[in-house]
Amino acid sequence: MDARKTLLIVEDDPATRDHVASRLRDEGFATIGVGSGEEAIPIARRARPDAILLDLGLPGIDGWETLRQLRTLGETQAIPVVLLTCRDSVDDLLRGYVNGASYYVAKPWAETELVRGVHMALAEF
Repeated sequence: MDARKTLLIVEDDPATRDHVASRLRDEGFATIGVGSGEEAIPIARRARPDAILLDLGLPGIDGWETLRQLRTLGETQAIPVVLLTCRDSVDDLLRGYVNGASYYVAKPWAETELVRGVHMALAEF
């Protein structure tokens, strides 16, 4: 795998964000971590990561609104987004895909599922 693939991790819980980043760095990815949608949008526009891992339950601009904004901006509309969430209903899953998510990983996740989700999202593009 290309070690230069960069992932933007948008997760408000620092421990979870650090754990996810560590696991994905072990897989050879570079990571950027932020705690809110407000931080994620300008960083995604500037850094143009290869994929974004997005929690839905964010303070301020929640994950749904962050996803909507990412999909409307020219610089970010094609970046694959993996949703990371404790919302695991069929309605939420379908809403995620309808709104442009590339993959959906429900918390608590198996680490293999997290890694698989990133690889699946990156394989789309």
